[in-house]
Amino acid sequence: MPLPDGEVCANCGRAPFAEQAFNSISEMENVFDSGASHGLPGQDVADFVSMQKAKRQRQGKWVIALWLLLLVVGGGIVFYNREIEKPVGEELSGLVKQEQEYQKNLATSTGEAFRVFNKFLLARDANEQSEYVVGGVRKILSLEQHENSIDLVVPSRPLKLIANSYSDDGELPRVELIIEDARERNFDVVMWKDDSKWLLDWEQYVRYAQDDWTRFLVDKSIGSPKIFRLYVRRRHIGTGGEHDKLQLIFYKPKMEAGERTQESPRVDVPPDSPFFTQLGTAFDTEINRKNEVQKSVVGRLDKAGLLRVKVTLDWQQGTDDNRVMVLKGLDSMHWFELDPVKVLTPAQAQ
Repeated sequence: MPLPDGEVCANCGRAPFAEQAFNSISEMENVFDSGASHGLPGQDVADFVSMQKAKRQRQGKWVIALWLLLLVVGGGIVFYNREIEKPVGEELSGLVKQEQEYQKNLATSTGEAFRVFNKFLLARDANEQSEYVVGGVRKILSLEQHENSIDLVVPSRPLKLIANSYSDDGELPRVELIIEDARERNFDVVMWKDDSKWLLDWEQYVRYAQDDWTRFLVDKSIGSPKIFRLYVRRRHIGTGGEHDKLQLIFYKPKMEAGERTQESPRVDVPPDSPFFTQLGTAFDTEINRKNEVQKSVVGRLDKAGLLRVKVTLDWQQGTDDNRVMVLKGLDSMHWFELDPVKVLTPAQAQ
């Protein structure tokens, strides 16, 4: 049924028909086709109602679609961020656990090793000392047989620990200590754990050698090579072929960390020697290490440019009836490396 002329929409307050004054048929058709009115004159009011309902339905669908989009995108972003942060968090957690484990091992091992070193110092004789050293009785007997070959200094009590480190990536777990005595002297102490017992690396501690360093330098016996634990530095002095050689100076080390005495004559290592590259690389590494933050314990008090080596030296005939020192063997790039001899208890050694 047709609507009265004065009827208006309950929602917008407008008449359902556009109030237009048409001057031509084409003008009227344009207004009707433009959607400016709710409906067309003469149609049932149901058309007007259904159009409003359809419009509200479209608006509701757009709102639902928008919320779904926000939920999907937002959830994806949260999930992505969690996946990105998860490996980082796990990695940091792993590093923290490793550091905690290292600090625990460091504290426990240092305490045990320090107590063993104190027992070694308090021992009454060589037989009792042998219970606390790597190699047992055999090593301590060397102390009595070669008193002139070592620099034996007994630290004055009380002792104070000034640096330490722990490592279990070698043949045996190792603890490195720097200890200061009552006279403010610093001593290196290296201990190895065999089974459940910490033992002192006695040869490294006393800088043990097969011969007295002074006697070796004076006698210059040809064909009688000897093994020494020595400091060594390199120098480049000379021109031409002399400059191409690796020139070494060896020093007898003292028990006190970083100290050295009585240097050797110059030892030349030719480029075709197997030791040329090994030592050259080691010197370069040592220089770079000294320029960085010193993280190692044993050796950190050494003068820059020095290596601690275990070497075999000998003499040979040179020119003008002079004898020259020669490098016969590079037994170890660091003198505290573990002696491969099986660790024996005093009972086993006897």
